Amino acid sequence: MRYLLPLLLLPAFLWGSKILSYNIYDRNDRVDVMLTFDTPYEGVLRQNRQGNTVVVKLEQAFIDEPTVKSVTSKYLSKLTIAPETENIQIIAEVANGVEMQASKTSDSYGLRLRFSNPEVTNPLAQGAPVDET
Repeated sequence: MRYLLPLLLLPAFLWGSKILSYNIYDRNDRVDVMLTFDTPYEGVLRQNRQGNTVVVKLEQAFIDEPTVKSVTSKYLSKLTIAPETENIQIIAEVANGVEMQASKTSDSYGLRLRFSNPEVTNPLAQGAPVDET
């Protein structure tokens, strides 16, 4: 019986990427969450928004144990990274108007989740002068 669980988890270890670390970078105009994987991440990312909560599912990825991090930022207040059956679920509690953009690093060993308010980060939306020279 004790050998059954490792045998059931073996496919996830063979065909999935493991999150080795995560870092949160709080900037004036955004918050970046950087995830680092042990192998290039080639899975599918699915995003769903429910009010002020952004739920991201990373298919074909896994993590050893769940993590909950409180963040003092005007864009992000709480980040939860939790394993599901064959996925990872990242739950971010964000402020009103904050959007999330995801991008992989060029070698696919990293994934950046950027939380920002597009109206604040766009200088034209703030009425800033444009230099057309």
